Amino acid sequence: MSVETECSAPAVSVCIPMYNNADTIARCLESIAGQDFRDFELLIVDDDSTDGSYEIARSLAGENARVLRNEVRLGLVGNHNRCLSLARGRAIQFVHGDDRLLPGCLSTLSPLFDDAAIGLAFAPRIIETEDVTWRERHGRLEQNFRDLGSTNDGAALVAQYVRSGARGNWVGEPTCVMVRRSTALDVGGLDEGIYQLVDMDLWMRIMQRSTVAWTPDELSIRYHHGASESFVNAAQNKDWLDRYRILSKVVADRSLPRSLRASGFGWGCLVWTDLFLASVVRGPDRASRAKILLGSPRRELRRARQQGARRLAGATATV
Repeated sequence: MSVETECSAPAVSVCIPMYNNADTIARCLESIAGQDFRDFELLIVDDDSTDGSYEIARSLAGENARVLRNEVRLGLVGNHNRCLSLARGRAIQFVHGDDRLLPGCLSTLSPLFDDAAIGLAFAPRIIETEDVTWRERHGRLEQNFRDLGSTNDGAALVAQYVRSGARGNWVGEPTCVMVRRSTALDVGGLDEGIYQLVDMDLWMRIMQRSTVAWTPDELSIRYHHGASESFVNAAQNKDWLDRYRILSKVVADRSLPRSLRASGFGWGCLVWTDLFLASVVRGPDRASRAKILLGSPRRELRRARQQGARRLAGATATV
């Protein structure tokens, strides 16, 4: 199921960061095999699954696919970053093991990257879930953007998002997004300190530095269910600092307009206050969370600046 042009890298790396997807990986792989676009490689990295996912994927993926297994669990974000580091394509199409691509996904999105300015392309997705409320709330994420067109100034989209408070994901999950691999690497990949908004955090950093393409056609299927790792993260409230960390990155990024950084600072103050009231005054683990929050303004800015410095050093080293 891997097709590459001779003597060159493939146009797309379809990457599946898999963990315990034995019940759904077959239909996921079938959706990829059914694409009418053939200049892609298939890379599956199993994160030490315990349900036979690795064996199923190896038996179904085809002899040309790369099917690897982590000897030690890297976690959701770490496994995505390993896929990113191992991929060879011009563009990256992540596909979660419980999601699917719709026909024409790769042939629609990949040619957009012939324009060297495009760093990210996205499209709506169909949601399969028994949670009707979740589908209604998160169905058409792109409607949050104003005047979204076929090509867009990525920095302007980021500004819309930040000035609205950086709440939620306005682009979508990895399966409905294709990114330029070099840009994703240049901005440092996914941040392992962010949980639910980890994908939007990466999209923001890519969008800030590139043109963003959009197509109104639904090109993928998102399967939302209670056993997913993102659902578990939310249920365990691991993402309680996500929004504040994203806003701290905005404040720390001196490449952004001063007015946008000021907006990020204002929203950050509001989010910090809300976290303090919700987590310290009314919430569980009050003492530990109070300690974290009281030190968070300086710590998160320092963390954001250190990440930015590492990205800059990495980009400089590759020039």
